[in-house]
Amino acid sequence: MKLDYGYYIGTPYSFHHYRRWCRIFHSLVKLNLPTQNYVDDEYQRLFNPKERVLGVLCRGTDYIGYKGLPVQPKVDTVINDVKDWMQKYGYHKIYLATECQSIFDQFYDAFPNLVITNQRTYYDAIMKDKQLPLIGDVSFDRANDNYLKGLQYLSSLVLLSRCKALLAGNCGGSLFALFYNNMKYEHVKIYRLGNYK
Repeated sequence: MKLDYGYYIGTPYSFHHYRRWCRIFHSLVKLNLPTQNYVDDEYQRLFNPKERVLGVLCRGTDYIGYKGLPVQPKVDTVINDVKDWMQKYGYHKIYLATECQSIFDQFYDAFPNLVITNQRTYYDAIMKDKQLPLIGDVSFDRANDNYLKGLQYLSSLVLLSRCKALLAGNCGGSLFALFYNNMKYEHVKIYRLGNYK
């Protein structure tokens, strides 16, 4: 696997440290049966075992520009890198984890019929319409809203961990996918662009 193991907030972690985190992660993070069934159903619906799927995580909304958080790559940059990896490594589909409809639309325009994503509700339009500063302020006015938002988010990250490779902005979701995958991706690129000032 090709990975800059010192990417996370500029800290020089070694391969050994990441392996230790994987062991801790796998000993503590267990999905309950309904959640496991939900994720497995999503996987069966979206993934074809004969296809090589590249996992991509692109954050938007309240993450962008928030002081102290890692700078996220521009969507165009990620799209160009996806094009390069699709050609170089022979991936057939792109699994996109994002909370933004606008990011999904850009990917779909760049890769018609190649982008797959889990069942989810996007946040960017409602945040803009209601002028909400934080993703946690969003409510979709439905029964069990917080549970459903959490289930969709968790499902998205577990599916990301089941892809063959990972291209991702530096965020908690990227680390979740990396650790849940047990660092078995063929290739990994997590953008190390510093932190927002």
